[in-house]
Amino acid sequence: MTLIKCKECGHTVSAFAKTCPNCGYKYPNVSPPTNALIAVLVITAIAAYVIFWSGDHGGVTEQPPQKQHEHAGAPTKSLYVDEDVEAGHKIHLEIMSRYPDVEPDHKLPMLVGVGTRSPKSAILVPVDGWEGLTGEQKGQLSAYAASTVAEVKSKPFKYAGIPETAPAAPTIKRNVSKMTRNSWAIIVGPIAPSGRTIVMDKTVRSGSVLD
Repeated sequence: MTLIKCKECGHTVSAFAKTCPNCGYKYPNVSPPTNALIAVLVITAIAAYVIFWSGDHGGVTEQPPQKQHEHAGAPTKSLYVDEDVEAGHKIHLEIMSRYPDVEPDHKLPMLVGVGTRSPKSAILVPVDGWEGLTGEQKGQLSAYAASTVAEVKSKPFKYAGIPETAPAAPTIKRNVSKMTRNSWAIIVGPIAPSGRTIVMDKTVRSGSVLD
């Protein structure tokens, strides 16, 4: 055991004793000036801890990142909020469920105008289904249509129903590359006599057209 003399009374004590058993002096192996320094350091550390965790951080308060509603990277980012997109999708599915014989691809977005310089991602809606919607529902359906641009742009041949090996493929790729967030449309028309297709009669909504 290592022994030292108490700085206060000179009594022999263990170097690891917290108090002198003779006089009760605390930290007998440390001189009074060193005790004072330890006390200052402890107080300083506590103060720094409190300031840091109070959120001050030197006067700069970090702000949490704001949530952004993005359906694609620029320039095909949707301007609509997720709630409207979801509601619009449900509306489209509900309308199309009334026509069980319609081709399945008519219930998905379609890439139209691929041979032009302004192709669009379009959703098809039977005209009577469109006319039965309220203004708010039409807006939600528009939000859904706008949200499809990024997906359709990324897979143009799938949504155009054209093979990637078609002679016009290079032209289609070039035209589709120019699509922006406004490259969408809602096209309405009657159900064909066969009951399997929707006749594309009129564009009622698009990135720049309202009915």
